[in-house]
Amino acid sequence: MGYVQQRRESNLKYQTRCIRSFPNQQAYVLSSIEGRVAVEYLDPSPEMQKKKYAFKCHRIKDEKIEKIYPVNAVAFHHEYNTFATGYYPLCIYIYRPTYMLYMLYICYIYIYIYIYNIYI
Repeated sequence: MGYVQQRRESNLKYQTRCIRSFPNQQAYVLSSIEGRVAVEYLDPSPEMQKKKYAFKCHRIKDEKIEKIYPVNAVAFHHEYNTFATGYYPLCIYIYRPTYMLYMLYICYIYIYIYIYNIYI
């Protein structure tokens, strides 16, 4: 492939930290330093582009202060059809791509980091 097949503008405002392709190669996940994740589809048709979304994550609210952590890593689990995102204090969130909410929040557990191949 010696040429550009598609040119895309990210819908995330700040620096991208990680890009990972879905296992089926139909979409990809972008993560950024602002604590956001975007799911975008490669098919340029309008009906597929309506399915793309972005959401806030990796935020911890202490009293009145909200701490926002960059999303440093994204990894997919092929068997369970999920993806995980990780950030600095060795915490990860596990998501189902069809739902925009996280399924599980794990902090300071090293075995899950190894399973998902997230090396922070």
